[in-house]
Amino acid sequence: SSHVHAHVSAAMAVMPVAVGIIGPSPLCVGARGGQALVGTRAPLERRQRHLVLPASLARHTTAEWSADRARTWSLPVLKVGASLVATVAAAAARHAARLRSHTAGHASAAGGAEAGATAASAAKPRRKLSSRLIRTLSGLVIGLGFCGPAVFYGTWPFTMMTVAVIVVAVLEYERILQSILSPPLAPILRYAHMTVSIGTILAAQLGVLTGIFECAAVALLVMLLVVQGNTKNPEGGAPISFGHISSQVFGVFYTGYLPAFWVRLRMISVPLASLNAVPTPFLRTCCSILHWPLNPTVGVFATSATAVCIIMSDTCAYLGGKRWGKTPLILVSPGKTREGMYCGMAGAVGTALFCNFAWGSPAHPAVATGIGFMIFCASLLGDLSVSAMKRDAGLKDAGSLIPGHGGILDRFDSYFFSAPTAYFCWYMYLKACGISWTPLLRS
Repeated sequence: SSHVHAHVSAAMAVMPVAVGIIGPSPLCVGARGGQALVGTRAPLERRQRHLVLPASLARHTTAEWSADRARTWSLPVLKVGASLVATVAAAAARHAARLRSHTAGHASAAGGAEAGATAASAAKPRRKLSSRLIRTLSGLVIGLGFCGPAVFYGTWPFTMMTVAVIVVAVLEYERILQSILSPPLAPILRYAHMTVSIGTILAAQLGVLTGIFECAAVALLVMLLVVQGNTKNPEGGAPISFGHISSQVFGVFYTGYLPAFWVRLRMISVPLASLNAVPTPFLRTCCSILHWPLNPTVGVFATSATAVCIIMSDTCAYLGGKRWGKTPLILVSPGKTREGMYCGMAGAVGTALFCNFAWGSPAHPAVATGIGFMIFCASLLGDLSVSAMKRDAGLKDAGSLIPGHGGILDRFDSYFFSAPTAYFCWYMYLKACGISWTPLLRS
């Protein structure tokens, strides 16, 4: 260290001056490389103390040695100087040792801190995506990847998509029933429920609009009596209760009859031109970007507008409830607030007006406002219905198929009652305009 070298240099500089001023003492003087090696006699030689002096100073010291050998009183002074050098050297060595130890400690501490930081970063879990972002991405994938193309490409692709949704919805509905009913339903009744629900949707696609729900309900009740009637109740009660009967009838209504109205709504083949409506360039550009065929019929317009109204109603209700929600709406769903409900209503009505404008205003703005309000009420009814079923079963989510949303019933609960509402609204509006239509197999 610089401090050590400074102390040693100062001590070495003091010794020649002391020798030159005080006088010589018994020394052994020798020359080496243009310099004189000065060392003490026996006592200091045993300690191996040496000083290197310039050659001129060595000659001066030798002359004084020859002139006055008797000046032996300077020996104690030289011993004191040598002791001073030894003390300074020992102090310098200890200081250097302390510096090395201090530096090593800092290095080890830095290494330990770096290792600790590395271990902490390795042990720290990766940052997860927020639930809101996951919910948004899932909605975009479902809407733009599956539902949107199915609506615009035709009735059969839309019907097949509806069937796929209903298959999962039936499984989740039966899962809820398993947590409520005692004894549980026989497994064969689950598949019977799924079969009649799919049959109801396909019948709507084929133009069978009446009688299908009644036939499906009767078929399920017969199977319930035959199969479930011979099942032993572990609790000792009757094998069939009122809950078993009502759950089957409501199941066909909820997962068969109501979703079939989406197919009926999509099959309205009345051209928009009959209502003096022409899709705007904005809508044509959006369909061109997404590579969706634009078939300007009331069915395509009503189906897509209803779906978008539901999406915006749910989104505005969620964001509005998070921001301003204070007053609870209903005990069945504690997370919902009146403020969120008002935001959802505003979102549905505003979206209905926007969709009506984008499609060329096929309906009067007042009619579009009323339809948007009715769709909001129907979507809220569907949401609360599923919340009541899940609350009775003690389940938070009906399933886990869709990240950020839960199951199919959690995501599409608002759609079940909205389709019949939109269908009858447009049926009455077209009838008031003097327009009638016959459901076609293709549109």
